Parts: sequence; structure tokens; C-alpha cells
Amino acid sequence: MEDEQIVELLFAREEQAVAEIQLKYGALCMRIARSVLSSPEDQEECLNDTWLQIWNAVPPVRPENLRAFICRIVRCRALDIIRFDARKKRCSSNYVQVEEEMDAILASSGFEHDLIDELAFSQVINRWLKGLSPRDRVVFVRRYWFFEATAAIAERMDLPQGTVRRILHQCRKELAKAGQLSGVVTSYAARHISLFVKRRSAPIHSRHPAASLLQDVSQFHRSISS
Repeated sequence: MEDEQIVELLFAREEQAVAEIQLKYGALCMRIARSVLSSPEDQEECLNDTWLQIWNAVPPVRPENLRAFICRIVRCRALDIIRFDARKKRCSSNYVQVEEEMDAILASSGFEHDLIDELAFSQVINRWLKGLSPRDRVVFVRRYWFFEATAAIAERMDLPQGTVRRILHQCRKELAKAGQLSGVVTSYAARHISLFVKRRSAPIHSRHPAASLLQDVSQFHRSISS
């Protein structure tokens, strides 16, 4: 079923809409949940909450890009679950690795303050992403938005793992430099570069401190296969 038809079913309050979303995007949502959460129970909870949140959000929201809208919800919900009780080590190894990679940017940047011009930094991110080649952009988004393992990215894109790692290393260096040159990156920003998602009017209540930091990357989802 086309996305426009699914949205119309949601506006008509037809429960078939949820079934169609699960059929079309269930596997994608599970991949996102698994990339963040280690526990099958948490993953299932995340997906169930996602379906409910979509049902409650549409209407009144009418997503321009349903796929990106759904991905944003499941990702934010997964991050919420992690931060609900950080003591339980509920995050996946991929998520931990991404956090460590972002910490490396922080360590090399030399910033000391926890202040940031959020709007300015979101503009830096958008300009920087648009300046990447399509290949590098997809690699970066898959790693730092979807939290995919480098091996999975390499397989999906038919690239050697070493090439993927080199792309990501270069991207991290260039992004840190772009922020420094713009004068807006701080330790707060560097630590949370991976979470470039902007809240909209939909009730996506992520408790992550960077939830509203960076601009939405919906325009890039179209270049990333499911």
C-alpha cells in the first residue's frame, strides 16, 4: 500500500493503517530498535510503543515523508528506553561504539564549555551533510542515525569494511572541523552529534538532551534503501 493511502487510513481512524505500517515498515523498525537496544523484550516494547505513538500522532500531524516520520519515532522511543534506567545496560554494542566514536571527537576537539547555539549547529550539520557525496552521506547516516554496524553497512553498500571505516573516520574529522570553523561546536554538541533529529509537532517525547539539537534528515532517507 502507498504511504499516502496509509496516512488517509490513519486520518479515517481505520485500524488497518497500523497493520499496513507493520507490514511495510515493521522489519525496518525492528532493525532500528535492535541497533539501539540489546534486549528482545525492550525491542518489542519499543515497536509496540511506536505503533501506538503513530496512531496518536496522525492525525493531527500529516507526515510529508511517512518512512522518515516512523523511523524518527522508533529511534526516539528506543533512546527513551535506554535513558529511562541507564543502570540496566540496555543499549546495544553498536550504540556503545557510536557513543565512543563521538567521545573521540570530543577528546580531540579541546572544547571545555557545555554551551551551544543549537540553531547554528543544526545549520552546520545540514550544510555539511549536503556537501557530502551520496555514498559518504548514506554511510554516515546509517552509522550515526540508524546505529548500524560497519560490517552491516559494508555488506549493504557492497564496500570493504576498511573503506567504510575510512569514510566514517574522515567524516568525523571533517564534521568536527566544520563545527570548529563555525564557532558553534562545544563538548555538548560533539558528544551528541549522532543524534541529528529535530522534534516537530508530533509527540516524540525523547528525553535525550540532544533530541531537539539538530535538523531532521528526512531528505536523506530517500537515498537510503530500506
